[in-house]
Amino acid sequence: MIGYQLKFFDEGIVNATIFLIMATCFVSSIVTDRVARRMATASIHPASDSETPQRILVPIANPAKVANLVDFAFLIKTPGKKEPVYPLSIILDEKDVREKIRQSQQLLEPIVKHAAERQIALSPIHRVDVSAVSGIQRAADELLATEIVIGWHPKASTSERLFGTKLDNLLDESPEMLFVTNMVRSPFTFKSIRAIIAENAYLEPGFGEMLRRIENISLNLDLPLTLIISDTAGPEAAKFFPKNAGTPENTAA
Repeated sequence: MIGYQLKFFDEGIVNATIFLIMATCFVSSIVTDRVARRMATASIHPASDSETPQRILVPIANPAKVANLVDFAFLIKTPGKKEPVYPLSIILDEKDVREKIRQSQQLLEPIVKHAAERQIALSPIHRVDVSAVSGIQRAADELLATEIVIGWHPKASTSERLFGTKLDNLLDESPEMLFVTNMVRSPFTFKSIRAIIAENAYLEPGFGEMLRRIENISLNLDLPLTLIISDTAGPEAAKFFPKNAGTPENTAA
């Protein structure tokens, strides 16, 4: 503006400069976004087979739903893997701990029987800790767990609204793959498998491993697998698709 006041250039030059700044800011944001997407896409690769033992931890909160959680945990296992499923009971470090452990063992007896009927190997774990989340995380660390399967509880208490639910805290603290389920019936009664894939989900870490687990469900149940994906996801996600998946169904973005 000083140059304009000193008559070094006229109003047309000032307007052109302002327009150039506006255009540069607009174009640079678009170019940066596109380049960042390309870099992110180039840095990810499909999941590869791993020799790491697959250890699935199933924390127990509601005994009535444990059977479905154990069934689901068994189905996401890679066919041929021999590791058992690990049901986890957390006993808070309060009074009468020993009695609570005995009660927990009794609650697991029907689950052990159910697993035996399904020919599912179980290795129950009982842990005493100051909180459920820290107990789950410590058990996962000691076990070298690869996945955690928990039930979903839609209702949150007042304290959970203020300080976060167990799920919120697990998502923040757990590096393991976390499955949150709300099944009203056993997955062994399923007739087909359909997976809805969110837009740009393939850019998230672990996307290939997640699809591998969905493929395992299809293989273990011997059911067809259909992937539903938005049009905008494009061919970039295709390299992650399981071989036994049907033709992906496209949906509008």
